[in-house]
Amino acid sequence: MSNLQGSSGALYLAFGQPHFVMASLSITSLRNHNDNFPITLITNVSEELPYKVRDTVNLVRINLDSSKNRLVKTNLLEMSPYDRTVFIDADT
Repeated sequence: MSNLQGSSGALYLAFGQPHFVMASLSITSLRNHNDNFPITLITNVSEELPYKVRDTVNLVRINLDSSKNRLVKTNLLEMSPYDRTVFIDADT
């Protein structure tokens, strides 16, 4: 992914349905406190985000089995579109 120069944002990783649901709840909570902070969600789940936050999140779908989540997680900074990235665990 190419970085947005000088930008900051939150990055979530959600592999599998349970983690997608947890990330969706966390994103909704973050949006309740800050509706302008950029958010990117990397997931292998084909579902849509809740309507309330759907249009405010950069959703990146990758076609990998959930067993590959560690590979992605250890390379998240390379996948981040931001110069400064806050990684938020899906179950936060």
